[in-house]
Amino acid sequence: MEIIIPDIEELMEDQPSSSKPEEEQRIPVSSNSSSTTPPTIEQQQISSLPIPKETFSSIQLRKIMFDHLLNIINNGNYDELTSLKGIAKVRAMKIFTKRNAGYVFDCMEDLECIGMNNKNIENFVIDNLGYMLGKI
Repeated sequence: MEIIIPDIEELMEDQPSSSKPEEEQRIPVSSNSSSTTPPTIEQQQISSLPIPKETFSSIQLRKIMFDHLLNIINNGNYDELTSLKGIAKVRAMKIFTKRNAGYVFDCMEDLECIGMNNKNIENFVIDNLGYMLGKI
């Protein structure tokens, strides 16, 4: 079984782009609207640090995100599992049953044991990677 996952760049095309140049972006300084104190010098220095657009290669980023999904599947509580797109209460309970029996989900294809078919797994991965990219 082979699951076809789009490249990270394809998923990122749907994300809003920054008005900053592509080679760098800046870390925003969070401002508390209820406070009238100006940002500290340290906050100003941090906000002016250039951040390279691509710190990781697409392959490294994809591996980090897959590992994060697998970590939630293998260790997450009920709320964390059901926060994943494609995992509702029935699938979460099936995951708990497998985990309690000592099963470890090593790859996304292992989700077949909880009743997900290839298309379900593919959509699960695409939806959750896209969601995570939106949070970056």
